[in-house]
Amino acid sequence: MPHQEGFRRGLQHMRLIEADWLVSGTGAAPVKNGAVLIDGERIVSAGPAGSFEVPADVELLKFPGRTLAPGLVDCHSHINMAGDKLTVEEVVAEGEPMMLFRSAQNCRTTVETGVTTLSDNGAYGKTAFDTKKAIAAGIIPGPRLFVCGRPLTMTGGHGWPMGGEADGEDGLRQAVRQLLREGADYIKVMASGGSTRNTPRCRASYTVAELKAVAEETHSWGRVAVAHATSNESIANSLDAGFDMLCHCSFYKPPQREAAWPTPPSFCDAFGIYSYDPELTKRIVDQGVAIHPTMQCHRYGLQRLERCACERKLTEAETNELAARRQRYAERCDYFQKLLDAGVELIAGSDAGWGSPFGDFVGEIEAMVDAGMNTHDALQAGTLRSARSMGIDKQVGSIEKGKLADILVVDGDPTTDISALRRLQTVFLGGRTLQETEATRRGY
Repeated sequence: MPHQEGFRRGLQHMRLIEADWLVSGTGAAPVKNGAVLIDGERIVSAGPAGSFEVPADVELLKFPGRTLAPGLVDCHSHINMAGDKLTVEEVVAEGEPMMLFRSAQNCRTTVETGVTTLSDNGAYGKTAFDTKKAIAAGIIPGPRLFVCGRPLTMTGGHGWPMGGEADGEDGLRQAVRQLLREGADYIKVMASGGSTRNTPRCRASYTVAELKAVAEETHSWGRVAVAHATSNESIANSLDAGFDMLCHCSFYKPPQREAAWPTPPSFCDAFGIYSYDPELTKRIVDQGVAIHPTMQCHRYGLQRLERCACERKLTEAETNELAARRQRYAERCDYFQKLLDAGVELIAGSDAGWGSPFGDFVGEIEAMVDAGMNTHDALQAGTLRSARSMGIDKQVGSIEKGKLADILVVDGDPTTDISALRRLQTVFLGGRTLQETEATRRGY
């Protein structure tokens, strides 16, 4: 991962951080009386206090009664989006300046709530690239951004307002090359429809040949190929094409009455019929494909309506939507547990901006725990495993020698109580607190 200049300016001395406990994120048990030695933005040593040599002139920072944990890694977001029920069409219609302002606000919120590395899974034009540059230059605060730029989609496909329409094998290869020239860290393609109008989730968008062109071109540049895939057909197509990661993986198939719809489909119809496929799951495991099921974006919508129901009488449309959301979330929990039992690499991606507001990535990790994952694995799903799926685990995702010093100070042990991540005391990004980084940014 490229260094971010805005985080390298200023203090470059060594510092020692000590706390009652150290959770490295590697899978090892928490270390009592933990310590981390940092030189500039990198970790020099980590382990029990007194177990490694410390220079005499080191700066000591103590956090009694607290735990040191790795900075969180959210592998799915949309920084242009508001997370307030605005559609992608409506957000793009507001104009590029508003999208850039919103991206800046979302990035600030993200890092202040403990996410030190964030993957943007699709943004308008060059806005994600520009936001990443602004963070790297120290112009705005934010996490380390990992961006794909415009998501590739068929003409009129899911996310088309963002500007990534491309068709045919040659057209897609050219689009991949253009995105890589602009600075894409990875490539994302919409292999199925989604919430964009007239793009049903239960239908595939691209042929296997088209998807293979994307994967081959992406891999030839040593980058990760990611597919938005909500239907069984799109999941199978993406696996056939050799994609590395799938978003959502919802196992939908078209309803039999789809062709006879006299009116626009309801909330439930737009998804299709849930149809879990164990054979597809076996292929996912065999091919080592990572899945981020984006639990929180669906749980958030459900919880929002349930809160409304406690405060007032719902309209008929809201009552129907609540029932549908309950059904869809139950289906999501069902296939999450089945994927988990099968040994699928499940990683945490919030889909913030599109399905829920920024600032609650911990909600995604909590949802994974609620759906059956143990807290130890859920923490890794939101740190090291997420970083590994993005190909940046040599730099971030755990507290280990040589890695960037992205560290959280929390109250409690997140390996046994995932809500400890909500009791955030301090965020270190590249060895410096956010307050120190802000002071440098302002020239203090």
